[in-house]
Amino acid sequence: MLKPKPITTQNKKTLLVVCTGNLYRSPVATVFIQHRLKQSNLQGLISVVSAGLGAVSGQEVPSEIVNLVWENYGLDLSEHLTQPLTTELFQNADLVLVMEQQQLMRLAQQYPRQTKRLKLISELSGQIYDIPDALTNSSLDIAKTTEQLHALITRNLITLLQWVKLEI
Repeated sequence: MLKPKPITTQNKKTLLVVCTGNLYRSPVATVFIQHRLKQSNLQGLISVVSAGLGAVSGQEVPSEIVNLVWENYGLDLSEHLTQPLTTELFQNADLVLVMEQQQLMRLAQQYPRQTKRLKLISELSGQIYDIPDALTNSSLDIAKTTEQLHALITRNLITLLQWVKLEI
């Protein structure tokens, strides 16, 4: 198990996970990351938040997603409320993970001086591909997409910590 350095406000990092509506992919990835950090006794070192490029503030995660994540992973998404991505959220993040290359390009154009902190979440695996939104695309399987996010995060926590530049 990793032994973290003492927590100070100077070395606490912020990770922002972004998708489109902040209803499915980013909150699911966020809860998986938070769980992995807790398992590694690192939860106090990184604040993990999520937002959506097209999110409407204050919406709840659909019950089918809440139930899936609870039943398959024992993690609770029932308290999550959507929030739109703001300049303040982006600028306060040490690392911003996005689901799709289109989102990466949009944010790179919007914040050209801060592209070093932008990553596609699939890059955790060393590959570049989109995590499409199974909630809005009926041809995709929500459970498979959720498992894909879970596997990316579970298998690649060390890479994530390196990206955040967490000193442990």
